[in-house]
Amino acid sequence: MKAKELRVAIAKVRRREVPKPTLEPIIEEFLYATKRDPVIVEILTQKSIPAGTFEIRKADSTERLLSVVSLFIDLFEGSYQSFCEGEIKRICSDQGSKERLIKITKLYISHLLNVGFSDEYIYHCVTGVFYNSNIGRCTIGLLDRFFKNFGVKKQGFEVVIAADKKFLSFLGALGLEVFDDAAQIPNAVRLGIPGSYGAGARKRVIRFSNIGARDPFSAMDSVELILSLSRSFLFIHTESVEPRLEKYAYVVDKKAKQIMRVRSGADFKPRRVSGGRQPAQDLARFVFSMFAEKFGEGTVIQRLISSLNSATLASKTADPESRLLSIWAAFEALLPEPSKDGEGGVRITHYSSCILPAIVFNYLQNTFVECYRNCVSQFGNAFTDCLEIYGIGDSEIEKFVSIFIGEQAGKAALCNVVSASPVMLMRFFRLEKLINSPKDCFNYLVDHEKRVEWQIHRIYRERNGIVHKASKSSFLDKLVENSYTYYRSVILALEAINREYGVYHPDQGLDLLKSLYFEYKASIEEISQDRKIGEKDAKEKLIKLVFSQKIAY
Repeated sequence: MKAKELRVAIAKVRRREVPKPTLEPIIEEFLYATKRDPVIVEILTQKSIPAGTFEIRKADSTERLLSVVSLFIDLFEGSYQSFCEGEIKRICSDQGSKERLIKITKLYISHLLNVGFSDEYIYHCVTGVFYNSNIGRCTIGLLDRFFKNFGVKKQGFEVVIAADKKFLSFLGALGLEVFDDAAQIPNAVRLGIPGSYGAGARKRVIRFSNIGARDPFSAMDSVELILSLSRSFLFIHTESVEPRLEKYAYVVDKKAKQIMRVRSGADFKPRRVSGGRQPAQDLARFVFSMFAEKFGEGTVIQRLISSLNSATLASKTADPESRLLSIWAAFEALLPEPSKDGEGGVRITHYSSCILPAIVFNYLQNTFVECYRNCVSQFGNAFTDCLEIYGIGDSEIEKFVSIFIGEQAGKAALCNVVSASPVMLMRFFRLEKLINSPKDCFNYLVDHEKRVEWQIHRIYRERNGIVHKASKSSFLDKLVENSYTYYRSVILALEAINREYGVYHPDQGLDLLKSLYFEYKASIEEISQDRKIGEKDAKEKLIKLVFSQKIAY
């Protein structure tokens, strides 16, 4: 995906649509990913291709960049997926490293998402193959059955959906196929669509034929784009037509002659965040208290309210482009304008520097906090009692983390509590490995910071593509989800700054947060490099630093 994204960006530079500096973060991410991806490294080794073949620099000409990236795509486009599938089968059959299995599987799933398979379809396939029957062991046959769902070419689908009679009459006038009910559609009932689907005086059924997609859910997404266009027509030229759709549609795989019922018109619902705090109440308290403040800067509260209203619009539209534009508008209303003192600079670099600390600050802490909360929910008193016996620290989370650097008896007791969950045991293994190395903790934070920065740049490029070229990428939905998560982090960070330091102004709050984050990161680096203190003291110092932060959200 990163290589194709880079190739598209190079083409835009060559057409003079964007300046060449736009390529810099994309090149940086491409090099970072290719050097750290074990699948790429091993395929290069198998094919006896020197890794330096794909070394590129920001100063290289667009001709060289395009040549190298095109070669990379040609080499890996067909082999990446097959290598992952073969390696997963090899590890399972040889009882190989679980850690490697997880790493390869993550890369495989990311690849499937990047080539166009929907996350709903991947989830459907996982549950259908691995969870709907009693499985003694993961056999090659079972894996082949799973991998068979992910062909390398797009399939042809038909989508049948019922909707309001007037709305479908409007669509029928545009040349689309409209039927009184599903029973009128050739072969529909035989394939499994209920004959009564769409029946009724106020309903009709429409069929979309020859929809090219990777899976039924992606086919439904394509239809949603067509329907959103029709809704736009109705918005511009108002008529007494309500574009109401049935909650579910039927998608037919024309080649396999199989049918699936999928949800239609899914609205954007931000992912619920676990935890005992009530951030909605905290945020409301923060905002309403600003009304009572008499510091003579009415534009501050106006900016915040405007920002929150823009973000809210994302939940009121079904169009991913509109969602992304709304959330980015919320960012721009909230964040300070780039400096106008003659220093110049790129706008996205300024926005990224404002957003980044709020997203990354609690990442290391939240890695353990989320695991702790999952354990409390899943294992209850047995888990909390274990922490009371073996844990050390002022808070429950500190007690939890202290066990990972403590005596073997505490680790064994904690693992015994969660022994019924292999997934949780694997999480414990990874957390123990992380917290026992201050250097790994620092690198863990820095790597995440890089990934977030690249993603912010990607969101901004996507926003510009929508606004200026009416174009969008295949991973738009993921960018919408990320942008909402980032925006939420910024708002909650400002609320935390206000709670701890009494700072109301967003600009001042973000400046303070930036200073706190840089000091926090520098302190972790200092602990990781300090040779004057013992290993045990370094770990305890790290835990106290990370898990005693005032700015928690």
